[in-house]
Amino acid sequence: MKTEKGKNICTISLPRTFTRPNPYADNEFGQEWMSQENIKNSWIVIPQLDRLSEYESKIDDGMKNIIWDKKKIYFCNGCWASNPNFPEPRDGCGPRPVRTIFGKEFEGLCGRGFFWFFNPDKTEIDCIKKLLELEKQARQR
Repeated sequence: MKTEKGKNICTISLPRTFTRPNPYADNEFGQEWMSQENIKNSWIVIPQLDRLSEYESKIDDGMKNIIWDKKKIYFCNGCWASNPNFPEPRDGCGPRPVRTIFGKEFEGLCGRGFFWFFNPDKTEIDCIKKLLELEKQARQR
């Protein structure tokens, strides 16, 4: 789904039989759950919430708890710096400075998509739908 002159609003990755070798599979934040095996065997939804601050007040506590789950927060692992396929930082790439999301501070979030939903269940899918609708509305203003 794209808005704002072709900017992604969401990426969906389906399970695959092969993943490329990943020189940055783990990072300083200890995200072992972000292993290539887990990525290979999962379907993943990555909403691009560039305007989150514009609609934070519309997010209820249930959604906040889903989003704050440490297995949904994705920190920068320097893919642009350690992957020869990306000799220059991609648009938005690199760790973000400290960012407050619903009253909690996070440092070093991925600049391209800091919420990753692995094999989302119905509750998480409903949360994603609402987030994407709010993001879409914010981008259209």
